[in-house]
Amino acid sequence: MSAQFPPIWHHRSLIVWLLSVAQSRFGSALSGVALSFLVLDQTGSVGSLSLTLALAFLPTVLMPLAGVWLDRLNLRWVLMLTDLANAALQLSLGGAALLLGHLPPALIYAAALLGGLVGAWSQPAARSALPRLVPPEELTRAGGLLSSAVQVALLLGFLTGGLLVARLGAPLALLLDGLTYLFSALAVAVWVKLPEVAPAQREGAGY
Repeated sequence: MSAQFPPIWHHRSLIVWLLSVAQSRFGSALSGVALSFLVLDQTGSVGSLSLTLALAFLPTVLMPLAGVWLDRLNLRWVLMLTDLANAALQLSLGGAALLLGHLPPALIYAAALLGGLVGAWSQPAARSALPRLVPPEELTRAGGLLSSAVQVALLLGFLTGGLLVARLGAPLALLLDGLTYLFSALAVAVWVKLPEVAPAQREGAGY
């Protein structure tokens, strides 16, 4: 194993980063559930719900373009800023719904679209970070860990989202989700080290 990297299970940056990515995907699922309940509660329209989901999904077509630009940007800042953007979105939307009671549908649509745009950057950024955290011989194994963490986090996010909305209401669920994104941004800023790697080391990093 390369001397540049510690053993995979002893690599603090990798473990913290995996937890951070899992939390981010958990938050995406949770906010998706909370936003769906919010738009139904605010509008009572299945058509509005469909439009909200479509707007959240639409920016995923930009993921390949975002992946190209990531090599030219500071990856740590991309990871932190996408978490902070998600935090700002959820806290703002949840706070507005809690304080105002009723939100214009256009505001909910805009939040869904912006959340999708943030996701179009955060997911390729997560893939790009993996080769910087493990040596090439551990990349496949680490990719499997990442894939498993993402799938479990999404499942828990969807399950927990319904329970939280039922107990707390959609606005409070969104506020809680926003706080978890703040923690994720802090974890990346303080505990995750992302050294530069050669382009050849980035192959096989997808999940």
